[in-house]
Formats: sequence, C-alpha cells, structure tokens
Amino acid sequence: MEPLSPSSLRVDFTQRTGYLEAVVTGLASPEGARAVLARAGAEVERTSNERILLDCLGILGQTAPYDHHQLGLALAAHLGQARCALVTAPTKLIGVMGAAAQGAGARYRAFADVAEARAWLLA
Repeated sequence: MEPLSPSSLRVDFTQRTGYLEAVVTGLASPEGARAVLARAGAEVERTSNERILLDCLGILGQTAPYDHHQLGLALAAHLGQARCALVTAPTKLIGVMGAAAQGAGARYRAFADVAEARAWLLA
C-alpha cells in the first residue's frame, strides 16, 4: 500500500471479476480523501474498469458534513461515469456525499455491507 497524504490514508487496489476494488485505510481527512478519489479515478482509467468498490471500513474518524458534500463532488469529477459503490460504517452514512455525487452525475451508492455493495455494483 502507498501513503497518499499527510493524513496517513492509504489505498490498495485489487482487480476482481467485473470490478476494481479499492481498500482505503488510515485517518480520515478531506485532503486524504480527495487524494484517494484522484488515485481511484486514475486507476479506473488506467485499467479501463467501469465499476469500482471503495471499501472505507478501515478509515478511522469522520469528516464534517460540509466536507462530505465537497467529497461527493470530487468523487463525481474523478470517477466520472464509473459505477461506484462505497462501503463504510453505518454511523458514517449520512447521505450528504451521495446526494452531492449523484447531483453531479455520478453513478454512486453507499452501503454498510460489502456483499450488498458488490451485488449492486455488478447488477
């Protein structure tokens, strides 16, 4: 895994059947999350994937709702038309990021369960 920012967020990519999986770990920060989204977008483009699973269960802490809105816009900008499922702890699913991402044209949905995220991603 490669560190992406001073916030200590890390991302590890694995090609799965039908989608790219990105496991994100470390301490939550807006800067780190933007770096992860930029890297994920570059990896989706490099590997010609149309679907990506962002597994954020290993992120410690949480950013503010304002940051969630900005991160939703960043997700839409970096991941374009890729179908994107994000998995995080149920307590972190507040909907702000999803509304911003979808409003900016992203095919995005957040989940608390990896199996449900995979099922939606591959549907």
